[in-house]
Amino acid sequence: TKVKINLQDSTIWGGEKGSPNGLDTANDNTRQFVGIREAWIESKELVGPITLQAGRQILKYGDERLVGALEWNNVGRSFNGLRFKIDKEIFSSHAWAMIVGEQDSDVAGNSTNLGKKNSFPIQYNCPPNSTSFSTCTFSAELSKQQQGDSTFTGFYNTLKPSDLIHIDAYYIGLYKKWFPQNNSTILLLPNPETIPRDSRYDQLHTFGLRISNRTTQDKKAKIPFDFSIEYARQTGRNGINITPSWDTFNTNISTVDPLTGKTITNNVYKERQAYDAYAFALDIGYTIGSFRLGGEYDLGSGDPNRKDGKVTTFSNLFHSNHGFFGEADQVSWVNMIGKSANLTWDGKEFGKLRIAYWIVDKHKRQDGWYDVTGALKEGASTESITNERFKDPYVQTEKGALDQRSVVTLGKNLFREINLIYSFKYKGILWALGGSWIFAGDAVRRKLNDDSISPEFRKTQFLPQAQFGYLMMTAQF
Repeated sequence: TKVKINLQDSTIWGGEKGSPNGLDTANDNTRQFVGIREAWIESKELVGPITLQAGRQILKYGDERLVGALEWNNVGRSFNGLRFKIDKEIFSSHAWAMIVGEQDSDVAGNSTNLGKKNSFPIQYNCPPNSTSFSTCTFSAELSKQQQGDSTFTGFYNTLKPSDLIHIDAYYIGLYKKWFPQNNSTILLLPNPETIPRDSRYDQLHTFGLRISNRTTQDKKAKIPFDFSIEYARQTGRNGINITPSWDTFNTNISTVDPLTGKTITNNVYKERQAYDAYAFALDIGYTIGSFRLGGEYDLGSGDPNRKDGKVTTFSNLFHSNHGFFGEADQVSWVNMIGKSANLTWDGKEFGKLRIAYWIVDKHKRQDGWYDVTGALKEGASTESITNERFKDPYVQTEKGALDQRSVVTLGKNLFREINLIYSFKYKGILWALGGSWIFAGDAVRRKLNDDSISPEFRKTQFLPQAQFGYLMMTAQF
């Protein structure tokens, strides 16, 4: 039996109440506090070869592109749940179920009030077949004003035929309970809902394969040539019904609300949105003496039409993306094509120096730019949500071209980036210095410095470059 507890703390210097007078060490009601990163119990070979690990724990697998510890972040990632493990010399197999969202509070006073909530407006509630408005009452569906249950599962298997190659095959599932928003009016029926009961779950399934010869504990190869190749495919349904693309006549039915007199129009036919996304990564290198020359190619699929029945934007899940697509963390494995050449010098006691050059494009011009967390940077690049192929590309107002412009005017390149990282050990401390120079591509420049806008409409000029730098100290004991 093994028990582990690991604390973590992250503070914004100058961001606490007592910072101006130096009394910021006192307790206050800010959200900056010491937390528990890990707190788990492990029972070795509880049933046969199966080991059980229960509690708050860190998950990291493969290159951590989809399941990672996020050690670079101010606060590392961990999950609450159960993990079953079989670890042998020639293979390992791990299965887990983690809770990432809970809608119910407990009897001890712990609540879900800090979680994300869906809001539902007050609505009329009328008995079925009622003909009198006096029997109707105002109420809100309070039980639905909560965070939905969410579960993160996985089955990760590694075959180890030799020290020269490892093969990973995995399944990752993310299941989220989804609460449809109630209609604030009544369509001749009590408590009308916009989505059927059988569509209340967002179910994302990810299947993947990874092959690598970086088999040592510190992710290095035992020969001069090293590589890692990974492919992932995503399927499932997100629980949302839309107007089907085949309904070219947009068949609708209209109903008059007896309370407000408002006409409500709904589509007769519905199509369930489905996930159909993929991602690919190839990272190779060759070491000669103290130098390693490397190259990387990454692709995360995008969606040319975010209003149709296919969601082809890849979900990066719970990654550790830092360094994969540039040191400045400007993009995730979502709607992107990244290409890199890099050179690393290992000077042993003199430290390590790495230089890298990145070109990052959109996979689909119509889709957006997604930041390192996988969230859409709305308005930061040219987009066309509904794939406007035949839209007038030069429709203008005083504010310039419309946001959802024609596909022919959309940019492809997000940015180019140059990275310089130097690390060395001194006085028992590992020091790391990094700097990045970022140059915006046409997908960004055409949004902020739009060359399709007439000069008289232009208000500001955008400097298409940025810099990023850091100094990090790590004490290991």
